[in-house]
Amino acid sequence: MWGTGPPAPSNGSQIPREADAVLYTRASPEIGEASTKTFLAQLTANYFVGLAWRRCPSR
Repeated sequence: MWGTGPPAPSNGSQIPREADAVLYTRASPEIGEASTKTFLAQLTANYFVGLAWRRCPSR
């Protein structure tokens, strides 16, 4: 969820509640393996945020 509307579910963490904007990647938990899914989810999210920012005319 991205934006400044009502607070999104934060699973009890204080950081999303205090942040101005939150981007949830919805990567599933890593159990007994390297954090490949989480890494790729973050990399993909950052890529798409970068594309959106690049198209923003107010840079």
